[in-house]
Amino acid sequence: MEEYTALDFETNSIPYWTRAHTPARYEHYQPRKPHQIKEFVLQSKRIRTVVSEEARKSGRDVKEVEKEVHLLLEEIGHKFSLPSLRLVGCIAKMAICRMSSGIHINRTGVTRLEELMKKYPVVLLPSHRSYLDFLLVSYFLYEFNLQLPIIAAAQDFMQMSGVGTLLRRSGAFFMRRSFGQDQLYWTVFSEYMQTQLTNGDAPMEFFMEGTRSRTAKPLHPRLGLLSVVMDCFLTGQVADIQLVPISISYERTLEENLFAKELLGIPKPKESTRGLVAARSILSTNYGNMFIHIGEPESLHDYCQQLGISRLPHSVVPRHMPANLSAERAGVKKLAYHMLHIIQANMRLPYTSLVAALLLQRATDDGIFIDELIKEVTWLKQQIERRGGKLMCHCDVMNVADAVKLSVNLLEESVELSASGKVQLCLSHNHQEHIEEQKSFTHVMNMSLSHTHWDMITAISHTHLLLSQYRNQLLHVFSAEGILAMILIKRRTIKCKLCFTDFSVLCSSLNRDLLLPQQPIPELFQSTLWSMRDRGLLMLSSGTVSPASNSSHALNFLANLMIPFAVGVWVVSKHMLSLAGDGAQAVTHVLKGSQFLAAKALHAGLFQCYDVLSLDIMKNAMHSLMDAGLLSRDFIDGDEGKDRLVTVSDRPGLRRVSDIVGIYVLPEVRSFGNGSTSAKL
Repeated sequence: MEEYTALDFETNSIPYWTRAHTPARYEHYQPRKPHQIKEFVLQSKRIRTVVSEEARKSGRDVKEVEKEVHLLLEEIGHKFSLPSLRLVGCIAKMAICRMSSGIHINRTGVTRLEELMKKYPVVLLPSHRSYLDFLLVSYFLYEFNLQLPIIAAAQDFMQMSGVGTLLRRSGAFFMRRSFGQDQLYWTVFSEYMQTQLTNGDAPMEFFMEGTRSRTAKPLHPRLGLLSVVMDCFLTGQVADIQLVPISISYERTLEENLFAKELLGIPKPKESTRGLVAARSILSTNYGNMFIHIGEPESLHDYCQQLGISRLPHSVVPRHMPANLSAERAGVKKLAYHMLHIIQANMRLPYTSLVAALLLQRATDDGIFIDELIKEVTWLKQQIERRGGKLMCHCDVMNVADAVKLSVNLLEESVELSASGKVQLCLSHNHQEHIEEQKSFTHVMNMSLSHTHWDMITAISHTHLLLSQYRNQLLHVFSAEGILAMILIKRRTIKCKLCFTDFSVLCSSLNRDLLLPQQPIPELFQSTLWSMRDRGLLMLSSGTVSPASNSSHALNFLANLMIPFAVGVWVVSKHMLSLAGDGAQAVTHVLKGSQFLAAKALHAGLFQCYDVLSLDIMKNAMHSLMDAGLLSRDFIDGDEGKDRLVTVSDRPGLRRVSDIVGIYVLPEVRSFGNGSTSAKL
């Protein structure tokens, strides 16, 4: 097992933050100041070419376009200053020390990263579950005297008075969240990134997912920044670039309450300095331990060789004339998912995830005695480790009972331990505030649910969504088995051919929610069958599949992990099928309509998985149905500019998926069954 080092929490003195910071630099680095980097971009042949082209197309003077480029660089560029970063680091460390029990990092990863930074341009690719992510990366680099990164940040932070300037001086460079067909902006931005990669000014850091995951599941990657990095290598500007995956795991997430509200549809508060100051109350809350795992690097040179992507096509095209090849686009997408799988596999699972997963499956019960919960967590821990899942290793120094009790305390917003020794779900301590926020945007005014019912359903859902953020961290360990378990629980004995058909439909329907292994569905089906057979979960006989004896406990647990996401697909498909004609409706109305349909089903007792009200589940279900060609999306002129219109493009196909998924969610799998917890999972 890889060893982790606890970072020093004690030292936060003036000598610590004013000590000499003299990291080893990239061997081909030529010293440049931030304003010199911008000047280099302005004078590059690529920028001069695009300026001339833009002036010709728009009928403007070249000087006017050059001025626009200069303003874009001022908008984008960082103004890195070590004293500013020291100030941010001092404040951040003070806050993190008050909130956290400890920060742990794999020391071998640090040593490996130090050697990489001397020989190659390095791109850091952290997971993104919290605003703390980028602070933690810079903090550990400073702690180990490694070169500090420049960080791609959303432009939202620029608007925060004082904070935006401080972030820019700490190495942040800013990117618009959208820029449409603005070729001038994209060229300036990509040239700004690439010149720093080429010269090795600093390691570059960005989040492939583009934004924080509100659900603790990995988001499907945004390919734009990674394609800029790939282009830098393919056009021969550098001999190689090393991509370093960084997995950051939290026992408790700083923004858990905010995320739960956003998932219900309460608008995200705009980033502001006032909001940051108002959030200081979190400093008195315990958020447990944080783990940072620096993974094995991926060489772009080696990766492109493996995929057969050659740099030769670019050698006959001037660099300022982009050559966008389909094989390269496919390669970038494959690389992004490959890195995402590595990041996910290296995440350290906290015991809060195990406790939350088990409690959500007992949500309809009147709690679970703490001794029984400890027994279940012990069982689940064994199953995770058998599949190669990794738990936070600081818990090795304590027994499971202590780890479970600590987790119950950390989950204080949604879980309580009664005087009788039962652990049970509770309404969030701020649920009344949550209900008041709901009233400001509720969309059930003309619906059949009363406000009282809606308030209670969403308050319960808020609790479930808080816990689901932790349960979701387990999904990648059990995803394919969970889908097959859903089939076995419902069908009992089923022909292999029909089992494969339903498995394929469910995988396709849930592909946006689950980060399934990167292999063709037939191969995934076969490998899942064999692994579940070897674990004693199913039997194969005469072309049929059936549950093994004493496997009901395990199969029910696996199936119930998948149920909320399958319910989401069923709800969205039913909502779209209920619309007349081609079912044309704006995206926002599809999501709200599906959310309300789910609320009605919950009120009627059809389901018990209250986290299905999550707009993330609805959105992923909608996109999965689009990926399958059952729904389509077009842009139209709406009340607020361009809106997206969703239509049913294959009504018979959508009805078929709805019927197949409905088999496995109606009625919902609820119980653990009577199987022994010692059954091999």
